[in-house]
Amino acid sequence: MDITNYEFFQEPEMYETVNGKIVMMPRPTLEHSRIVSKLAHYWYICKKCDCNMYIEPNLYLEQQHLIPDLAIVCDKSKLHEIGIYGAPDVVIEVLSPTTFQHDKFVKSKIYAQYGVLEYWLVYPREKEIEIYCLNNKNGYTLHHKFNLDGNTQVKSTVIPNFEFSMSDLFDV
Repeated sequence: MDITNYEFFQEPEMYETVNGKIVMMPRPTLEHSRIVSKLAHYWYICKKCDCNMYIEPNLYLEQQHLIPDLAIVCDKSKLHEIGIYGAPDVVIEVLSPTTFQHDKFVKSKIYAQYGVLEYWLVYPREKEIEIYCLNNKNGYTLHHKFNLDGNTQVKSTVIPNFEFSMSDLFDV
């Protein structure tokens, strides 16, 4: 049985177009959604943040269509009604066992190629966050790995006022 592209893309599942291939993305777990919501909350209480944060936006990087968990955009000209066209300043992915490989290895290369300045990986099970910064070789360098040792404050290198406590994020 054949279905048209229109019928295919009307399903409630999320999809991405990566290197010319359609990749179906599983719906997030409750823990994943809780973490994304808390990160968005921390963003909205951030003072002097002239940029915008979006939850699961459509992100268009030429022929690539990605759906990051969170994207922070400072250049308003990249914002359009149906999504973001061009590299956000910061992308945050909350990892799960089903998306780990795709987020950490495939999407990170695309984000670096198109100039996303800072890339975060949040590990819910391990209660860790890795922040990567774009280097001058079109790749990322690990800037800092945060865990629950002490009262660790997570802070963006690109958006200086965006910070929060690891223990608050993970309800510890």
